[in-house]
Amino acid sequence: MIIFVQLFGVKMIQESINVSKRIIAGVYVVIAGLNTMLFLPAITYKLGFGWLSKQMYNVLGFLCHQMPQRSFFLFGEQFMYSQNELLKVMNWNNMFTVNIQNRYTCSDSLGCKFGVCSRCTGLYTGMAAGSVTGWMIHKKNIPLWIFGILLVPMAIDGGVQLIASLVTPKDPFYESNNALRFATGFLFGMGFGIYTFGRMHREVFNAEQELEAEEQKAKQKKKLT
Repeated sequence: MIIFVQLFGVKMIQESINVSKRIIAGVYVVIAGLNTMLFLPAITYKLGFGWLSKQMYNVLGFLCHQMPQRSFFLFGEQFMYSQNELLKVMNWNNMFTVNIQNRYTCSDSLGCKFGVCSRCTGLYTGMAAGSVTGWMIHKKNIPLWIFGILLVPMAIDGGVQLIASLVTPKDPFYESNNALRFATGFLFGMGFGIYTFGRMHREVFNAEQELEAEEQKAKQKKKLT
């Protein structure tokens, strides 16, 4: 940092710190937006803006498979529905398809699914919690292994489920559930948020501390001369 200050000057380094802070703030806004979009499509539909709600689901469809049997629901009789329960009232093509337009979103009988699946819901909420936690403890050295440990549950749960669906697609030998999907997604998002935001805030904090020290040295030299 001292070399950078000598080469580029205090003002340029301060500007780079300000840019870093704006980038971090922008990422916080994105995470807040993703968490808002978990519920906003369903709320918009409930308020009578069906077309707008559908467009929100379509945009989120590029981020998630949005399978209703793997999603939470709002404004319906149940918070979750099994695949068999859903097949009684809709076709398989509405439950799992790469065609975003054909995916189930809302109905008066079932309610509205969240904007993304239960694992992505856990991921987004975990990232939000982790980003705040990372900011709170950024003065401590946050090791990478924390992120690695919190990644393991999702890797095992999602990995085994994927293998099961490929090996025995008609009757998978392992099928996770929405509570477990949410929990493993939350842990992964939490670990990612703590490590990433903790490191970003720590780098900015260290840069500010060193820059302040250099400014104090410069002031002392100026007084001496």
